[in-house]
Amino acid sequence: MSSDRVSPPSRRIHRSPRALAGLMALLLIMAACSDAGQQPTATPQPPAVATEAPTPEPTPVSVLAPAEPAATMAPAATPNAEAAAEAAPAQVTPQATEDASATVTGSAAMVTAGAFTEDNALCERFIGEKIPEGLIRYLRCGTFTVPELHAQPDGNTIKLPVVVIKSASPNPASDPLVMLQGGPGGSAIREFFNAIVRTGFSPGDDRDIILVDQRGSFLTQPSLTCPEYRETALKHIQSGLMGDAAEQERIAANAACRARLAGEGINLAAYNSLENAADIAALPRALGYADYNLYGKSYGALLAQHIVALYPQGVRSVILDGAIPRAGKFTLTRNANFQKALQKVAAACAADPLCAKDYPDIEQRFVALVSALNASPAPMTITTRSLTEVVTLNAPLTGEALLGVVYTMMYDSYGISRLPRLVDLVEKRDLDYLSRLRDRFELQVLNETTIGMFNSIFCSEEANFTEDEARQADADVLPELKVFRSAREILTTCKAWGVPLLGDEVHTAAKSDVPVLVLSGEFDPLTPPEFGVQAAAGFPNATQVLFKSQGHGLAPANACAAGLIANFLNAPAEPLDTKCAQGKPIEFSTTSVQLTEFTDPIVGVGGKRPIGWIELSPGVFGDDVSVAAIQFEHQAIPNPAALRRQLETGRFQRTDTRTIGEIAWQFFSGSSSDGRLLQDLAVGNDGRFIVQLVSGTPDQRETLYREVFLPAVESFFAVQAPAQTIVIETPQRDDEVTSPAMVSGYTSRTPFENNLVYRIYNSAGFIISEGPLTVKGSLGSPGTFAATLPFTVTQREAGRIEVLDVDAATGQLFATAAVSVTLAPVNLEGQPPVFTITIDAPAPNAAIASPAQMKGSISLTPFENNLVYRVFDASGAQVGIGPITVAGELGQPGAFDATITFTPTQSGRGRLLIEVPNAAGGPPFATSAVDVLLEAPAPAREVMTTTETMTATEAITPSAAATPTVVIDPAQFSLNPAGLARRVTKEARSSVPFNPDAPPPLNGWPAHLRFRFDSDRLADDAFAPRQRQLLVLPLEAYRVQFGGDALAEFDATIARLKAILETRPEAITETIPVLPSVGGDQVLRSQIGYLDFDGGACVRFITAYRFDVGAITDADTFYTCQGLSSDGKYYLSFVHPVSSTALPASARRVTRAEQARIESDYPAYLKRVEAALNRLTSRGFRPTLAQLDTVVKTLRLPRP
Repeated sequence: MSSDRVSPPSRRIHRSPRALAGLMALLLIMAACSDAGQQPTATPQPPAVATEAPTPEPTPVSVLAPAEPAATMAPAATPNAEAAAEAAPAQVTPQATEDASATVTGSAAMVTAGAFTEDNALCERFIGEKIPEGLIRYLRCGTFTVPELHAQPDGNTIKLPVVVIKSASPNPASDPLVMLQGGPGGSAIREFFNAIVRTGFSPGDDRDIILVDQRGSFLTQPSLTCPEYRETALKHIQSGLMGDAAEQERIAANAACRARLAGEGINLAAYNSLENAADIAALPRALGYADYNLYGKSYGALLAQHIVALYPQGVRSVILDGAIPRAGKFTLTRNANFQKALQKVAAACAADPLCAKDYPDIEQRFVALVSALNASPAPMTITTRSLTEVVTLNAPLTGEALLGVVYTMMYDSYGISRLPRLVDLVEKRDLDYLSRLRDRFELQVLNETTIGMFNSIFCSEEANFTEDEARQADADVLPELKVFRSAREILTTCKAWGVPLLGDEVHTAAKSDVPVLVLSGEFDPLTPPEFGVQAAAGFPNATQVLFKSQGHGLAPANACAAGLIANFLNAPAEPLDTKCAQGKPIEFSTTSVQLTEFTDPIVGVGGKRPIGWIELSPGVFGDDVSVAAIQFEHQAIPNPAALRRQLETGRFQRTDTRTIGEIAWQFFSGSSSDGRLLQDLAVGNDGRFIVQLVSGTPDQRETLYREVFLPAVESFFAVQAPAQTIVIETPQRDDEVTSPAMVSGYTSRTPFENNLVYRIYNSAGFIISEGPLTVKGSLGSPGTFAATLPFTVTQREAGRIEVLDVDAATGQLFATAAVSVTLAPVNLEGQPPVFTITIDAPAPNAAIASPAQMKGSISLTPFENNLVYRVFDASGAQVGIGPITVAGELGQPGAFDATITFTPTQSGRGRLLIEVPNAAGGPPFATSAVDVLLEAPAPAREVMTTTETMTATEAITPSAAATPTVVIDPAQFSLNPAGLARRVTKEARSSVPFNPDAPPPLNGWPAHLRFRFDSDRLADDAFAPRQRQLLVLPLEAYRVQFGGDALAEFDATIARLKAILETRPEAITETIPVLPSVGGDQVLRSQIGYLDFDGGACVRFITAYRFDVGAITDADTFYTCQGLSSDGKYYLSFVHPVSSTALPASARRVTRAEQARIESDYPAYLKRVEAALNRLTSRGFRPTLAQLDTVVKTLRLPRP
């Protein structure tokens, strides 16, 4: 019942369009729709033309549902496939709440859970495009087969497409988010998928997302598509037919569609909201989930209310986005809702000085324009594209057609900001911009419009009015503003469609105590904010949020909405901070050019940019109406050689040189390689600063050069530019990859010529594949890369993928990133090992005591030069393990000579084994063994040993003679991961001496015991507090490392911790001890608590350390418990990264305005952060505080 359009993409700094060369491509795309001969590039399109087009309701006279545009994909999320496979089909029975009687009209009296058949080969067909290799592992696709009538489970069936986007979190929440599309008839998979993976939809960080297309929609079997209606609608677009004649043809087309579908054996009465609700209620359990959350947009929000009313079991929370209330007569209000929203936009324009100046009396002018075009349509053509051709259609512009485009533009703030200018252009019969919009909002949507599903649901539920009521509703709206079919036409269509109305109970308000979040847009043309109020009336635990300057349907792409949904899902009962929804007034696009100042710390620039030009990416502003853009750049490390290569192509001429302030500017003019766009460039200080203008025509260029470009250069100033950073998102550490390997990630600054370099190394350290890697992004601004990279190996082996920003001409390296992986041959399960290990000592049957020497050689030195030894006694028990370092060049013969330790309980026969470890966790690549006689060790030594499984770490040797004797028997220490990890491994770690000249102040540590979780890779020569681990440090050995002031500081630190543990204060304002010492200032101490474990106690808190004045984000915070053993022998330090619902995920989600407020009073900001974190419950954190506390409490130390 809605055109479900998402808002413009949120400002994610590593999801941006391309420029210098990229900015040219961006502008070409904005112009592409008006050039029949030009195919679009693969670059993401700018807003307005490129903003997600809605799937509008099929009932407006000429507005039908546009398809969701393709988008760059990024990994998202994961359900438990094993649990789902084991989940038996279950009965889901509708439960009558206060708003619904026990008798359910229709056939949904009993719901038999359908059967889910998993088949990931269907993913690309459902999503509609090629899926990168790195993303497919996060998807789970298949069909959900349900009865056509749930009361007749043995009758006909319907197959619903399902795509689960699995969470990448190591500890995802057990309750997924089920997302319901509107229409009815829209595709949740096609509409939501690309928006979710492109914007990094934050609710998917912590939980799986389930996308399912509702019965009868485009991808289901059967699908209630109506080509008869599509052909009629296309004919009306091309002929301009309106009025009664067009109405009769639409009614006839619907009747023909009904006859065909009924002739195919489809029971159209089964496609109603009650059967639909039964499908959705059964799906989560069929997938293996017990509880779930519901998100519904427009009609999807109405469907969510039905589910809560009829099938509340398992529903944990509900989000209603652009809600249609169950109570009331929605059909009769639609045209009036549009008229009121249009009046709000006109009032906003009148209140804006520049909009009021350029477009006075815009509402009256629009009404008159619609009337004039209905009386005398304007000749017009629309250029559209199929997969194989570009077609230009004659499509006379009627008032009805213009009305439909305007209605669709009102779905988001960007479209709203263009409305007055569009009306002004059409008045002047400048139709180029409108032509592009009509292609998006009329032609591109016809192929995926399921009118049959719309008719069945709408006629069974929303045709609940009389002809007198229909006449009155039609009379209450200006004739020129009737964007939807008349209520009388709907009654006639529904009479012919022949499905019965559902009972009155579907029109009573849903009631439930479940937490509900209601999102509404100020300018929503379909479901105004008062609809949200009505929908929330039956939910006492509802939170209503009004988004200023927004339209209809906010998620997934609106960043504020996504963040609120994520916070709500993590703690549905907690209050939400909704300030981000307050937004700012619409910045209307105008004919007059007026500049406003801006500062963008992301790209390190500031100056003046035109009001009403949309921010396409950091530092890049564009006007899609006139097809122009301006870009500001700040290169932290300028690359003059690459810039010269670009400017020496012959397309640029130097036009001027001048110094403005402290910047020496050189001015150039040129054009795109095909000559279609003009380009002006100002290069400051040898390429450190760049301002670029791209325009379409000489006349336009002359005006923009004078009014935009020169003021931008003159006002340009630089702020500190961020250094180049490269992040590899796919593959992840220790992933197994085959050729071609999917590699994706992002850069903080897109390099010149948009090129990075990749290299793939094998286990011997040789480069086995190398080449360029193209970045999509604005020069100097954040960008993304994704490519499949070929390589050849003959067996599984450890390897490394490296991405570099390097100047091809000079070889200067600007940044690099690498990830360790396992390289696997294509279609090869394994090969015989190529390593040969020879043990020279000890000799077979030799008697050895710990410590013993082990010598030998290996045919190929392995990756990272590591081998592992293991010692077994006669019973097969492992009594020793540790690393051995090979001396040799990678891939060349090597030798080893190492000291090994072991602890047999008694003397006797044993076996010494050495192996080449498999970094992927599989069997070792090679082993060699020798049988020996083990002698029981002496009772006490100054070295640590372990009888537990260890990963390869540096062997621990006795420390200096001054170090006190400390015997640590790992068997006396234990820790249970308690679900936080699959396993915990004990490791003996060497001492790191104190360095008085190095930060932090108490660096270094003694030989100690570390608990490692799963296969986490941890630094051995540094302490990283956001790497989860638990350290057991001998306190006296720790103390004697220090001397002088450092020793006094260490003693004071321990004394302070002892005092905290003895008094256990609820609030602590001073720094809480954390050892090993962490660099920076401890700026945060929240959720302070005290935990007792077997043999000691610790103080638990959430903290963060900063060197600068910056926002606290999830990337900064960690959980820690700092404690002492009861006997005073050991210091305990447990650290684990956490995220919370109170903080942004990273600094990229902190706006400039927010950063300015933070810097204005940093102590006050830190107090607000502490208070926000203290207000959270355990479930407000990931992992939850309860999970983390439980692990700490399982720690067992030796008793005195």
